[in-house]
Amino acid sequence: MADPFHLRRNVVTSVIAFAATLAVTFISYRLVVLHGGLGAVGLWSNLMAWIFLIRLGDVGMANAAVRFAAALDPAEEPEQVRRHIDTAFVLNAALFLLLTAAGWALYAANLRHIVPGSEADVAIARAILPLLFAGFLLQNLSGLALGALRAIHRGYVAAWLSVAGTVLQLVVVVPLVGKIGLAALAWGQIAQYGLMLLGGWGGFLWGMRQITGRTGPLLPVQASLSVLREMLGFSVKAQLANLLNGFFEPFAKILLGRFGGLELLGLFELAYKLIALPRNAVVSGVQASVPALTRLMASDLEAARHLYQRMLRRSLTVTALVLGAVVLASPLVSWLWLGRLEPQFSLFAALLAVGFLCNGLGAPAFVLGMASGRMRGNIQSAVLALGVLPLCLAAAGTAGLDWGLVAGVALGLG
Repeated sequence: MADPFHLRRNVVTSVIAFAATLAVTFISYRLVVLHGGLGAVGLWSNLMAWIFLIRLGDVGMANAAVRFAAALDPAEEPEQVRRHIDTAFVLNAALFLLLTAAGWALYAANLRHIVPGSEADVAIARAILPLLFAGFLLQNLSGLALGALRAIHRGYVAAWLSVAGTVLQLVVVVPLVGKIGLAALAWGQIAQYGLMLLGGWGGFLWGMRQITGRTGPLLPVQASLSVLREMLGFSVKAQLANLLNGFFEPFAKILLGRFGGLELLGLFELAYKLIALPRNAVVSGVQASVPALTRLMASDLEAARHLYQRMLRRSLTVTALVLGAVVLASPLVSWLWLGRLEPQFSLFAALLAVGFLCNGLGAPAFVLGMASGRMRGNIQSAVLALGVLPLCLAAAGTAGLDWGLVAGVALGLG
């Protein structure tokens, strides 16, 4: 049976893209540990967490563009699709240029308050900060370009571009990390997201030409104020849910760095990536269904209900199997990553796996909220998690319990 939404292909390639990201992360962090130790991983984690906070200024046009454009038929309404995508792209380009410039100026002036380490750590942070913000800008623009592909049900092309970007990142990082340290990771991200931005926009134009038989404007010149007003109400509401949900990880890392120091944060970062990336590979398959679910909710509610129920069953089963396997393999990963068996690493991984397994119960519902535009539950759950987190970490930090800090993060996730 023909699949006009390319649903199966979109899901499978999204999972492959996350698997590639997992492999690149493993190799990159191994090299950082080898040349700089756990403290270097902790410093990187701390800086990336702070830079994420700049996204609080994002109004969510990327998600809005995907939702609104995916509800259209690109073959019958190509001009409307372009207006939605172009409007989101122009607004995001202007907004993130402003956020990047303001964020860099603010953080550069306050690095000693941001980095909980030595003067040497502050000096390293100061040197790579411009590179990190350049990567931040490219990451957000590339996310919209790949979202445009998903909006026209070409998510599989976006996934392959993500794979290509992660491979390019590795090509940059491997020869440079021994020479320039953390700056190699920053340059790797710039290369990765630059490729994804150019390839994503080019792929979107190519996809529209395939669908319509016509070549539209090469640049996003079809922005529209009326479309902006149409999307803005949804985008702000959706972005509030996304930012509250996405704020959890950087907030946890900032607090962990304060309570436990960069060495503990480095170990937590490794354990978090070990659990989160395989879990996110599963969730990416669920998220790849958003354009199809959005379209079905507008045209065939019963089919949308069946798709949601199938997503829920499969995501729970696969999440449990994947996280169980990862926890069992954590001693081997510890030896490969750290060069030794580290019981604390396996304990951190097990605690986080429990948190993510409970969290996985809500993943399809979170996606359903995005597809339907009803996000009260998404916002409430994120607020609850953020409220629990500082209380748990403050109590564990006061008691001097390293494992308690991680247990607090796991509870917040659950």
